Amino acid sequence: MSNSCSLRSWNELYYGEWLHVDACRNLIDQPLHVEKLRGRGSLMPFIVAFEQNGNTIDIAKKYATSWSKTQTLRTNFDENWYTELLGVGQSASMPIEIDIKAPMPTTTEQFKNHPQYCLEKQIGVFQYLYPRKAVGLFKGIPVFSRKHVQILRTKHQWRRKGRIVQEQEEPIKRIARKQNRNVFPPRLENTLSLFGQWQTIVYEPPALIDGIIPKNEHGNIEIWTPNDVPIGGVHIRLTRVQKVAKELGIDYAPAVVGFEVKGGRNVAVIDGIVVAQHFETMIQDAHATMEQDLIEKAIKRNRQIIIKRWSMMVQKLLLRKRLQEEYSTGQ
Repeated sequence: MSNSCSLRSWNELYYGEWLHVDACRNLIDQPLHVEKLRGRGSLMPFIVAFEQNGNTIDIAKKYATSWSKTQTLRTNFDENWYTELLGVGQSASMPIEIDIKAPMPTTTEQFKNHPQYCLEKQIGVFQYLYPRKAVGLFKGIPVFSRKHVQILRTKHQWRRKGRIVQEQEEPIKRIARKQNRNVFPPRLENTLSLFGQWQTIVYEPPALIDGIIPKNEHGNIEIWTPNDVPIGGVHIRLTRVQKVAKELGIDYAPAVVGFEVKGGRNVAVIDGIVVAQHFETMIQDAHATMEQDLIEKAIKRNRQIIIKRWSMMVQKLLLRKRLQEEYSTGQ
């Protein structure tokens, strides 16, 4: 392999971590030298690694001397399409941990969207540094690792992620809530209480007692993830299934799977019901019978409509023929 070719391709060796290896230039674990060898100011926005099993992964961040500059070259590129392209034909394997060894930025602007370092003043309102451990200083300002930037959410948002905030945990942040004038009734609370994932635990659904489904104040049950279904219960997602359960006299709760705004109001999105597991087969059989009955009624109704329309058309044709015969004879 020529030296020029080694600028376009090289190897990575796994030795506890993935190491850059350029046998042509005798370089080992020096990923930031790749761009420098290509010439001053040369950036490589796309670098792809190939595994033996055919899997591919984008490792451009690892070899970028300035990711903030490299990232600007990718702004007009369809990242979703690129990610899907890399995923074509991939098989399940251990995820590759990319060890980014980017140098410390030298300007405030370079810290924005930097893959490894960040300044506290540049993180978002719904973000927080945890653990709060500085890895360096920039003009006397603490510098933190980007991987310690955590997403903050409300209790309800964590619940929708399948987690709940532990008792006695205080909010990490309280921020002013933006009032939506299109939503009625207006919210009474003017602040949002935000929590980090380290303050939460995985939600464990309760077990059913005597087949009774736990319900909220609206008579529903919130099912954000499959894990939200109570132990001993089952989520049945069929059309008109509430009517079936009601006619059978089975205790059930409509399943709320989301919210949408309609007419300026937040409206719950209902998808099926939750019932005790031992009622599942009974409800499915009754639902199939009801659906078949509806189909037969629809066929009968359509047949009657067709017969009626044919009858009207025949009558019109007969009337037309009679009129033609009468008036043509008269002439």
